[in-house]
Amino acid sequence: MSVHKTNFRPKNSDPDSWSAVETEAAFLDIVRNGFNALTTQFLSRIHQRIRQTDDREEKKHYRMAVRKAAYLAQHLENTPMARQLGQAASAIGAGVIPRSDPGRSVLAQAQMFEAISQGNLLKTQQSYHRMIRVDKQEAADKGFALACHYGNDSAAEFFLKQGAAMRYDPDRIVAWLADGGRMDMLKTLLKAQNKDVRDVLDAAMQAAVTGKGSAEQRIDMLRYLQEAGADIRRNNDFLLYQAVMQGQQGIAVYLMENGADPDRACDAHVRGYNERSNERFAPYLAMQEEQYRKNFDTEFPNGFTLKDVRRIVDRKSGMTGLGLAVRAGRAEDVFAVLQADGQMLTYNDIEKIGTDGKDGIKLLERRGQLSSIFKAELWQTDTKGLERMWQKLDDKKREEISLKKLFSEVKKRNMRDYVRQRGGALRRGQKRRP
Repeated sequence: MSVHKTNFRPKNSDPDSWSAVETEAAFLDIVRNGFNALTTQFLSRIHQRIRQTDDREEKKHYRMAVRKAAYLAQHLENTPMARQLGQAASAIGAGVIPRSDPGRSVLAQAQMFEAISQGNLLKTQQSYHRMIRVDKQEAADKGFALACHYGNDSAAEFFLKQGAAMRYDPDRIVAWLADGGRMDMLKTLLKAQNKDVRDVLDAAMQAAVTGKGSAEQRIDMLRYLQEAGADIRRNNDFLLYQAVMQGQQGIAVYLMENGADPDRACDAHVRGYNERSNERFAPYLAMQEEQYRKNFDTEFPNGFTLKDVRRIVDRKSGMTGLGLAVRAGRAEDVFAVLQADGQMLTYNDIEKIGTDGKDGIKLLERRGQLSSIFKAELWQTDTKGLERMWQKLDDKKREEISLKKLFSEVKKRNMRDYVRQRGGALRRGQKRRP
């Protein structure tokens, strides 16, 4: 769909990125200017959106936008367009507005949308006050959403004074508020809500992490949103991943201090071996290593056995004691103790080193301890597990670690164990089998 060149100015030239309110505003502007061809295209676009959304309120919004466009065309005496839009409204089940000449109020709303897009506060106010009283609440709600989308502070404050609520495009509203550090306005809106607003809190979290305001402002916003019920660790610590990759050090540290896990962020959002992300995450992993060293020493003050490292599970990450050892930089120490005691690790032991008890190879690679698990003489007969682990390596690591050599080591170890066991049996006077 081509972008029409009229008085209304869409923020983005791609109609697919428009919000529901912006789509309605552009639609009414097209009808107001009598662009019949574009009207047909917009109808198709709205029908598509109605089919795609599962939100009943959004479906109703689009249906009524078509009905209002029909009334506007009728008010402007564009009979062919009014007939076309009226038929389209009836076909999608749009209700009738029960009053005489509703098109007059729709025209004022279209002019208000245009003024908001142009940043004209006086025209915005004049258009709003020309509407009849029963239409003003809806107009204030939509005007506020559009003003936030365009970053129009004065218009947003005007609609708040008119009693605007966060009914339309809430994600865009809170994103704009959080991005600009407008905490007072956001608090006012959240307190006025009568329904669960966790979905919009998540949008505000996202904006606070990636926004343009000062780090101090955005950390204050994150703290407030957390207290309001936002999940700082949603989507496997995606917020931390964004903060680290964008170089937002203060934000990243705050997120980690409040439970965000860089290992989980890497496991969930870094695909394969990524040198850039590993380099970016390195200082945060080092910061975390110091804390985990304290945790590990607390868990195992008097040494440890294989049973211990299997039994202990870190509450935050879900990893076993062996996983704690890896994160604390103590893996080689643990391997040495287990080897000295003649204790063997299995594939499952290694797998559970990772976050949520899986993908231990990723953790070992990220922590620079991958080779130690293959070099440690902790394998007995589990060659299948060894091969499964080796298959998880990328091509570069496979070249460095020879599976054939590992199998040879396992075979030699098995032979040494066999000889040792047979020698013990002979010394105890047991007969050799024929």
